[in-house]
Amino acid sequence: MYYSEDGGKTFKSNLVQKIHGDYHAMWIDPHDSNHMIAGSDGGIYATHDRGKSWDYLNNVAIAQFYEIGLDMQKPYRICGGLQDNNVWCGPSATFDTRGIANSDWFTVGGGDGFYAQWDPSDASTVYAESQDGNLLRRNLKNA
Repeated sequence: MYYSEDGGKTFKSNLVQKIHGDYHAMWIDPHDSNHMIAGSDGGIYATHDRGKSWDYLNNVAIAQFYEIGLDMQKPYRICGGLQDNNVWCGPSATFDTRGIANSDWFTVGGGDGFYAQWDPSDASTVYAESQDGNLLRRNLKNA
């Protein structure tokens, strides 16, 4: 994330640090340019001091899935690869009146998660892919 203090003649990149890169969205308060919100592969962050410190807004349930796979259970389960954030699996529904919780989700692979598929003949096995063509097979009974 670059900034300029001289109307765009020169730029620096040392102001915004300690938050996840790979930015996708930026909002700057039109009434207070010290107040900004950044959306990235790592989530949503807000600052009120022009980027010197950031609050991680982890109470928003969002994710950037590349691909998803579903199993045939009832309720079905979902696995999906997330940009920079592993391959995650979780339920499509719950009987808990509070809804599906973050703790209901679990990782099966690391790195940049891409494709994830359940074995059609064994609901305890998940196949996952990450960057550079890495593949893994995870048996959840042994996890």
